[in-house]
Amino acid sequence: MQGIVFRPEGKGPVPAVVYNHGSDKDPTEAIEILGPAFASRGWVLFAPYRRGQGLSAAEGPFIGDEIAAARTTGGLPAASTKMIQGFAPIT
Repeated sequence: MQGIVFRPEGKGPVPAVVYNHGSDKDPTEAIEILGPAFASRGWVLFAPYRRGQGLSAAEGPFIGDEIAAARTTGGLPAASTKMIQGFAPIT
């Protein structure tokens, strides 16, 4: 998993936040707006990119694509199953 860290000027300690951006396939635009806004107010912001998203696109398939494919082939029950499986570790 890769991510981006935005830090305020100066030394810490400072408060921090992890930005859980949801299921957008590439949340870079929002991260690039929020990161500097938090940092300019004295906060550290860490924005992780989950598997298949943004900087972690090469780490494996995007779960949103896998859920959509499962729904296409097996309907809502298959999509729901895939969504739950998405939380399992990659082996």
